[in-house]
Amino acid sequence: MGRGATAIFAGLAVLLPGGEAMAQQACWQVASSNSSGGPSYVLVNQCTGQTWQLVKTKGVAQNGTVQLNDWVWIWEPINMPAATNP
Repeated sequence: MGRGATAIFAGLAVLLPGGEAMAQQACWQVASSNSSGGPSYVLVNQCTGQTWQLVKTKGVAQNGTVQLNDWVWIWEPINMPAATNP
């Protein structure tokens, strides 16, 4: 399993509480692209419309698991503008 796929499954584990994981499994889809800047991953909850993009960022010290300024991968929400009805 590649690093990207591992990060995707780790992200899903964080986003889904244990009891909901099996019930909502069919809602989740990961889309990827290979752009010139490197691969890009988007996580979509097809049941709610919520989306996240996998991004690499500098970490902050948390419980000793991430050292300050270490690079970490996180799922960052993609905020969509509210739909307006004319």
